[in-house]
Amino acid sequence: MDSSFKFLVAEMGLSRLGVSAFDLMIIWILLHFTGSPVLAGLGDGMLSLPLMASFFVGAAVDRLRRRKLIAAAASAVRAAALIPLSLAVEAGPAIGVVAASYAAAFLVGFTSDVLNSVRAVWSKELLGEGEYKAGSGAYNAVGSLAEALGFGIPGLLLGLGYARSMAVLAAVLAASLIPLAAVRAPPGSASSMDAGASVREGVRFVRESAFLRELMVVGLIANLVFGMSGVLFTDLIQVRLGLPPIYMSMLLFTIMAGSIAGSAAASRVRGSVGAIWTACMVSIGLAAIAIGASSNVFLDVAPAAVIGVGIGVVNVVSSAAMLKAIPRDMMARAQGAFNTFALTATFASGAVGGLLISAVTLRGAFLFLGAVLMLINLLWPRFKALSSIRV
Repeated sequence: MDSSFKFLVAEMGLSRLGVSAFDLMIIWILLHFTGSPVLAGLGDGMLSLPLMASFFVGAAVDRLRRRKLIAAAASAVRAAALIPLSLAVEAGPAIGVVAASYAAAFLVGFTSDVLNSVRAVWSKELLGEGEYKAGSGAYNAVGSLAEALGFGIPGLLLGLGYARSMAVLAAVLAASLIPLAAVRAPPGSASSMDAGASVREGVRFVRESAFLRELMVVGLIANLVFGMSGVLFTDLIQVRLGLPPIYMSMLLFTIMAGSIAGSAAASRVRGSVGAIWTACMVSIGLAAIAIGASSNVFLDVAPAAVIGVGIGVVNVVSSAAMLKAIPRDMMARAQGAFNTFALTATFASGAVGGLLISAVTLRGAFLFLGAVLMLINLLWPRFKALSSIRV
């Protein structure tokens, strides 16, 4: 496997470490200052709001020649975005903390989206066709490990105080510039196509690609549901069980540890995308229902691990299918289209999760989450372009 791809994976790992820790901490901070799960969920959702423009970001990345410079600038801005929030939580007024939290989350989300588009193109360029599944497995395993560490960090960092915690995260995100500097990806081909033509070409590709359209619909539903998990787990630990944040980190760390195992195992899984997704979604749905029914945090560890394994397998299978089905010169636009349509759902999912908790209790919210994940499988008979791909 190309050494530059390994540096790319290292850069992604540091980014995921910082962003996942920030995602969890922003919910905890907002819930502490406002007492509102809806406002806390919106803070989580602000990370996903920039994805509404992800398709246009992808169209720009596909045209740009100096992608490495753009990636470096995005990394630097992302780290700097946490400094005003560090100052706001020190000053204390709730309105200032909410405003600074939402602004920081938006900037972190936007710059991360730029980096995701660059990584999508570089992954296609740096991996040979026979390396797609192994590369996707390594990429997702490292990403899951980084997220697991990121979910474990808040339980420790929050004890230092909110301001110091944000300063540490800013340093972690800035450190991602080191492996980024070592990536030796070929420069992008300067395109004579103007921005409008690039966007139109991408739209035409989305219209003609049944695979991508189906992946976007399935991703929309799955990410809407998975996006609720942050506020649901925070409410479970902070409100329902009255436990310190280390226990929330314990459950989320378990999920991500399971995801690492699932990502590693996925390279040996053979079959169609539809069959693999079906098994994973049923398992994850039942595990979510089990967590909602439990009143003991230690009994939640086993179903949390099941959720993680399922997510790890699904991520690798989906990434490998996308690398297999999407041409290189469309990779950033395809990733952007997926982000815009599917991942943008997470902007609203945190607030929806907060509303569900208020309307049907936390147990009902977990039941809803599990049921929707299992019902996704009803789409496969109609989504043959996606479900029939073998990986």
